[in-house]
Amino acid sequence: RPMDVEDKNSLLDIQNRLLLPIHDQIDIKKSRGGLIHTEFTLQISLLRRGLFPTDSSLRGLIEALGRSDGALCERLAANYAFLRAHQQLLILLSDSSAQSFSVANESFRKLSLIDKSTPEELFNRIHAVLNDQEALLKELDAFGGPFKIEG
Repeated sequence: RPMDVEDKNSLLDIQNRLLLPIHDQIDIKKSRGGLIHTEFTLQISLLRRGLFPTDSSLRGLIEALGRSDGALCERLAANYAFLRAHQQLLILLSDSSAQSFSVANESFRKLSLIDKSTPEELFNRIHAVLNDQEALLKELDAFGGPFKIEG
């Protein structure tokens, strides 16, 4: 059955509870434009379009959508790969399982050295990718109408 207004509102509520605002700390997984936001929005977009990919990996979801949104999906995939790689490196460099980081975080400082940038430059680049990803997800229009985000 098609999604009705109640379904859309329930999904938006779930999404808004999952996502964190970006202030002086970033959580690559839970920030708007981050990994969870991307995965959730792609899944809803596929449901809305009646697409049921056999490959449920993120790559499979993006490829299934790519039939109708090619250029947009290429950017989504590139941003996701960038964010995922940096998240994995942060986990490897960290002495804790914390997902949030700031410019002053020691693991993040180590990551910026690997990235050959200052912590501030890397923080700003990750923030820019999250913002770009959020804009792409809005353009994808997973909920079939104005994409309202609270906060």
